Amino acid sequence: MATPRESQLKEAEDLNGSLSLEPNKGKYPQEDKQQGNEKMDDWAESDFFDVEGDDDDIRSYTTANSVSVKCAPASIQQEQLNKLKKQLQSKSHKPHTSAQQGENRRSILEEQLKRAFQEMQQAQARCMNQEDGMKKLREDKRRLEQSCGQLQKNIAELKEHHRAQCQKLDRKHTEFEAITKRYKALESDFEAMLLQKDVKINELKGSLNMDQSRCSQLESEKIHQQQYAMELEAKIASFEHTVGVLTKHFEWAQAGLHSIDALLLKNQTPQGVTACLSHDDRMARLHRALANPKETTDEIIKLQELLKERDRDLHLLRTKDSQSLGKLTALSEEKTRQYSRISCLQKELSELQKKATNFSQLQQQIQPLIAERDALRELNEKSGNRIKGIQAEVLRLNQDNGTLRQKCDRLMEDNWKLTTKRDKSDELRLEMDRNRDLLAQAKLEVDRLSKLHEETSRKNDILNYELSKLSDVAKELEEQRKQYANLKRNMQSDKINLEHLKMLKIEKDNLQKELDDLQKRWEREMSANCSKCLEKSKVIRKAEIQMAKLQKTNKRQAKIIKEHLGNVDQGNLLIPDVTVFKRNVQQIKEYIKKQTNLGKTATDHDTSETCQSFDGTTEASTNSTELTYEHFKQIEQRCCDQIAEESKSLSSHMRKAGEKYQCLQGKYEQRLKEVELLMRTITEERAQSTKILDAKNAELKSILGKSREKERLIADLQHGFDDVFSNIDSERQSMKTVLEQWESQKMQVMQVEKYWQDRIAVMQSHHQQAMQTAQNHRLYAEEKAIEYKESLARMKQRMEEYQKRYALRESQQREASENEPHP
Repeated sequence: MATPRESQLKEAEDLNGSLSLEPNKGKYPQEDKQQGNEKMDDWAESDFFDVEGDDDDIRSYTTANSVSVKCAPASIQQEQLNKLKKQLQSKSHKPHTSAQQGENRRSILEEQLKRAFQEMQQAQARCMNQEDGMKKLREDKRRLEQSCGQLQKNIAELKEHHRAQCQKLDRKHTEFEAITKRYKALESDFEAMLLQKDVKINELKGSLNMDQSRCSQLESEKIHQQQYAMELEAKIASFEHTVGVLTKHFEWAQAGLHSIDALLLKNQTPQGVTACLSHDDRMARLHRALANPKETTDEIIKLQELLKERDRDLHLLRTKDSQSLGKLTALSEEKTRQYSRISCLQKELSELQKKATNFSQLQQQIQPLIAERDALRELNEKSGNRIKGIQAEVLRLNQDNGTLRQKCDRLMEDNWKLTTKRDKSDELRLEMDRNRDLLAQAKLEVDRLSKLHEETSRKNDILNYELSKLSDVAKELEEQRKQYANLKRNMQSDKINLEHLKMLKIEKDNLQKELDDLQKRWEREMSANCSKCLEKSKVIRKAEIQMAKLQKTNKRQAKIIKEHLGNVDQGNLLIPDVTVFKRNVQQIKEYIKKQTNLGKTATDHDTSETCQSFDGTTEASTNSTELTYEHFKQIEQRCCDQIAEESKSLSSHMRKAGEKYQCLQGKYEQRLKEVELLMRTITEERAQSTKILDAKNAELKSILGKSREKERLIADLQHGFDDVFSNIDSERQSMKTVLEQWESQKMQVMQVEKYWQDRIAVMQSHHQQAMQTAQNHRLYAEEKAIEYKESLARMKQRMEEYQKRYALRESQQREASENEPHP
């Protein structure tokens, strides 16, 4: 159960936590702050004075007790005891009274805390209201910012529209200037036209030279492709050279394996040789072996070291074999990947070839169009120049027409005046008829020039449309060229990967050949060691003569047999030695049966060395003890069992090796097939390269034909120029209409510009007003935020003061409770 003080502490902590967790929720007004400070001060003073009163009571009680005890005589002790009992009873009732007082104080504190909590809730509500106001202000600020952004966008749009209208005006102005320039250019002479024709002919000749240079470049590329094919053949020859080097290396490895087998089988007999030896030969061989025991032990030690070295070599060869198998698997996976990639590239190459053919066709179609475009541009320029000259002529004719009208009026007046004069009337009538004829001819010329101007404008529009089409086609062609270059790069990288694959396949085939040759040499050497077997049979015969000394060294033989049991793993690779050991054990058994009646004492000699020649051990011990005949039989039986197990394990290993050899043979055949496929792909690529060269030759021929067609077009254009220059006077009326339209559009654009300028001024004024309001709101929000932060800092300081006072009061109460005497 929590005490009243603990409950008060918890409530105060909750208040502090709520104030610390919600520092941004509102602020007290000034009067509420003063009331809260006064209340907290009153609580602290009342508690402090209560604690001091308790301390005074305790001190008075202790002093009274001490004085009464010291000063009381023996006669008055009974009375004092009674008084003390009464005081004790009164003091026993004091805790109840103090508890009641504490409960009253607790209730008062709880009420005060409730009031403080209510005031805090009110303050929080005020903070919430202020936060709502801040949120509204922020929303207003956001809205104003959005409106400002929209206004800026509208202004930007208006500016863009204004800029577009200005650009249109500039375009119209430039068009008008271009038209004026065209008409000015029409005033040039026919000699300038002839000079331009000469320049065009020279340009066409330059294009012919460029085409011829392109032909020479294509021929050089053809030579380069042929050189590349020669380089590939040289690489094939280098690969064959590397194959020869690897075969030499393999033969060197086979020679090393022969030497290993010779050392392994130097003092051991392979399977199938001892069967042909007689008993006498074996005994003679055993005598020889026992004659020089020290030499045999040294040879055995050397042979064991050589065996260990050869075992290490064999282990290394096996690891290399496993690594080569891993490489083979990796190469097979890479081969499948490369085949899939080659198929994809072949598809892409076919698509590119189609695109290249389309590109060449488009080039063939575009070149005459380009020539026509250039010719039409020249015609347009010349027609503009002629139109300007014709316009000047039209103006001159109009002036002449005016003068003629004036003359006609004058003549009419003269005719009216000279009606009486018959002589001059006929002459005047003739002049009037002539003038009428001249006017009719001038009208006909004006109509003809207007028709020619309309036709030239139509042709100009058609040429512009064709030029836009040609520009789009040129862009598409550039994109196709980029794609073609990227695909060429991919093809080159794939060719490099194929070369690496070929190298790896060649290395794999070489390793497979080395393995096959090693296995064949091993089989040959197994059958080529008959002479060594004969020598070892003689050593065995010598050993059979001296078997009488075996009984003294039975214990040492037992130790040696135990050591041989540890070295059984080494004998897994020596099947022929195991068979020889079996036969020797059978011979020893027969000899032991004959020598059972002989003495047990004999000198400690080299019989252990004969056993080492059978097993391949190197240790030589001097201690010798006696064993019974039954113990020796048990040891022999164990050796026979172990030899049988070893023979079984060796047979299983040989079977697994044969299976591995068959698997490798199948993989070798697969690799041969892969090599054949690669050769086929190489031949196909060569055929494709030849096709590409043929296509390029065909392109060169087509380019030459195009150049000839261009020459023909030049001749046709010269004739066309001569025809066009005779019909240019029809553009005078069209120029007048163009000028009128330009002036009307200019007036419209000026009106639109004025309208939008007015709108922009209005929008700018609105924007400035909105920015001012936003600035005011921002300043107001900053002021409110500063006031809110200051109020929070004050509240935190007061809460810290209240907590310090409360901690002091609690420490005083604890001291008082500790100083009170317990009954």
